Amino acid sequence: MHLDDAHASQLRCLLKTLETTTFDAHDAAADQRYVDLNVSLLVAAYDPSAYDFFVAQLGTTSTRVQHGLVPALVNAGVHLPEFARWHPVPGPLNGVCDAAWNEVDYAIWSLRQLHGIETRQVQEKVNCLLTAISTARFDPRDERFNDYLVGDTIHILIAAYGPEGYDFFASQIPRQPDRISSALMGTLMQHGDPEAFAAYFASHNERRDVMASPGSLGALLERGECAEPICSSRLNETLHILSENLDIVESDLRKVSVSPSAQQRQRASNLLELVHCIRRGEATLGRSR
Repeated sequence: MHLDDAHASQLRCLLKTLETTTFDAHDAAADQRYVDLNVSLLVAAYDPSAYDFFVAQLGTTSTRVQHGLVPALVNAGVHLPEFARWHPVPGPLNGVCDAAWNEVDYAIWSLRQLHGIETRQVQEKVNCLLTAISTARFDPRDERFNDYLVGDTIHILIAAYGPEGYDFFASQIPRQPDRISSALMGTLMQHGDPEAFAAYFASHNERRDVMASPGSLGALLERGECAEPICSSRLNETLHILSENLDIVESDLRKVSVSPSAQQRQRASNLLELVHCIRRGEATLGRSR
């Protein structure tokens, strides 16, 4: 649809209505999702000639409409770097650390990678975020779900900086509180990071909050690959570390082999058999398939 003066007036009215309409009075997050959906539908209904109009509305509309408008425009291919720092993020990380999480959120929405983590300034910003995440209450009613959301948030943070951030995040494992350290370790192990695996094996007897799973071990043992792309560029180091700790790998797989999940039990049993073959010299780590 092409935007003319009459449509522009109607759109302003619609955006104003979205500012004040309550879609779900009992759930603020659900209410915001409805706003985001309606805004994205509005943007999608018009051809690219209307994008300048929508960009202009970012400076005049409310935060709840901005929250939907920024990602809708980014997904349509509009580059909005000037809005990254104030892009609104619902929840306990909104505005923290000089709006650092807003930048992470914007990078994920716009499918762009953040850079500069090798610099002191960015490292200080990321460390501030790690501290904020460690104290955030994402769900004050359910501690287990809160811990899950901490892990998910760390996963997003690492993804925003990509492989060039793996070494820095791995260096923070021994410096962070347990739940942040565990989340860093778990995510980086999925990417095959050698320092994360070294930290895991070194602390295996003291820590019970992280356990290497068939998911993080299988691809490494069978194909010499990481479980989740993008893999660390140092996978050869990881395979060497793994080869020196096959006893711990076997111990962890034995624990999973009695899991309530039949699929997990079968996967663990298959990997245990492979580990036994590797230890007997009948198979090569990372080359069984």
